[in-house]
Amino acid sequence: MLFSEIYSTYYKTVSILLKLAAKGELTEKRMRQEIKAHAYGESALTIIPALTSEQWQLMNRELQTPIVHQKERPYTNLELRFLKTISQDPRMALFETETRLSELEELRAVKPLFLPEDVVYFDQYLDGDPYRDHRYQEVFRRLLKSIHEGSAVDILYEGPRGIKSYSCFPYRLEYSEKDDKFRVLVKWSKGTMTLNLARIQEAAPGTEQAQTYKMSLSQAVSYGNSKCVLELVDERNALERVLLHFAHLEKTAEQLDGRHYRVTLLYDHNDETELVIRILSFGPMVRVVEPESFVNLIRERLYAQRKLEQ
Repeated sequence: MLFSEIYSTYYKTVSILLKLAAKGELTEKRMRQEIKAHAYGESALTIIPALTSEQWQLMNRELQTPIVHQKERPYTNLELRFLKTISQDPRMALFETETRLSELEELRAVKPLFLPEDVVYFDQYLDGDPYRDHRYQEVFRRLLKSIHEGSAVDILYEGPRGIKSYSCFPYRLEYSEKDDKFRVLVKWSKGTMTLNLARIQEAAPGTEQAQTYKMSLSQAVSYGNSKCVLELVDERNALERVLLHFAHLEKTAEQLDGRHYRVTLLYDHNDETELVIRILSFGPMVRVVEPESFVNLIRERLYAQRKLEQ
């Protein structure tokens, strides 16, 4: 693979490490710090052994590199074709206007790898969010900006009992692949709640101050998350497949021995059934060890499947 849409962050992180090594400023402690800052929580499990064992022949065991002058490289044709492909995804309009995407000079003459209509989702609901709707796009951008700024928003939300107004602090946007919908997690005066983005009619800058709430936003981020702990045997590339498959979830990974790993996933409780199905797809390579309630869900699913096969 010349390029990975997800793990290209490895290339960027290793580039930072090489620059530090060329200056003689790289230590193993500094290496871990930079990997944590620029890559994923579990990336150290891959990057550090590959570099220090000289599997990636970019530096030696003393963290010295023969590379002296690093150059910024241009995009490859494969990267440009991938960018052209994702620019045609309707969800991209949430981050860039469709006019801006169509005006990107570098991509005008580039042929995409595939078209959106070439992809068939066999396990996804068909009533996804209206990503091309301008009101929806404006709401999404306002919430995203508020999350980055830590500022409040005033929203009008259409719930089962009609439209209500809330002044709140959004702290996370989540996407459900199965539902093809976004939801936003917010903190307000009565606690936390999860709102479907498509039901938000309006979102405007709010006037509330963060200090008016007893729970800090950092505490709110972890509020309501459920945890699942997996142990896996790294055969048939199981570790890489698990980390790639659950790349959208917050997680940590640790190596138990040469072939065994423990991976902790944090997920929204509403996605529990979907997570059970996805974990079972890995077969005997992956085992759920905790919590017991999740282990029981796996057992129940397997028992039900066995009855169907009899």
